[in-house]
Amino acid sequence: MKNLTALLITILISQISLGQDDYEKYIQAILKGDAVLAAQIERNYAYENKIEPIKEYPFPIKNIPEHVFKLNINALKDTLLTFFKMENGPQENKFLREVFYFYYDTTEFAVYFSAESNKDTILSDEYFSQPNTSNDIYLHAYRATWISNFYYSDGRPIKYTADFVFKLTKIDENSTDVKVVAISPEIVSGMGLGVHGPMNIYTKAHPTTIEEYSLLLFVADNLDDTSLLPLKLPSSQ
Repeated sequence: MKNLTALLITILISQISLGQDDYEKYIQAILKGDAVLAAQIERNYAYENKIEPIKEYPFPIKNIPEHVFKLNINALKDTLLTFFKMENGPQENKFLREVFYFYYDTTEFAVYFSAESNKDTILSDEYFSQPNTSNDIYLHAYRATWISNFYYSDGRPIKYTADFVFKLTKIDENSTDVKVVAISPEIVSGMGLGVHGPMNIYTKAHPTTIEEYSLLLFVADNLDDTSLLPLKLPSSQ
């Protein structure tokens, strides 16, 4: 329960933003039944907080988030689930901490993930209902956002989010190919207002290979596999 509470607080903090004055005016308009004024406040707030233009740093040679591990597929599948248990502190791993983080004021927070297989689905039922997914591990970010190394606006990085999948393929009894794939990647392209307060506005984005390869490095680090190349970042980084 303690770990779950910490996870929920972290996700909430990652999405908190300013705008309470506008929010209070918005709620007051709703309570008064003035839908026209509420819509106007919402439009004005979204316009003032729109992030543009959104650009991509030059990144001609990207990472290849795929690797063959010398481990049986079933053993590796179970091992991956164990690696991402909160009590094992995956968020403190150097390869994850360098990429999956955000700031609230001046304090840095790590992003937490939750791993699921086809045998213990909670939020990944839809994914595992698809064919050829029985050997996969689904990694939830719960739409927590982190600072992108690839997307930026006005010279500053913007926030990015995605879920991820480890796709496992048996090579032989003692070897497994692992490919990391980003699912539904998005960037935060602005802020809007909702009944619960200021909220992120998301825009679909392209996978970067930075996050995917960092996850692969994390797995390799835990398996003492030192054969992977270092993480590649855009030229401006």
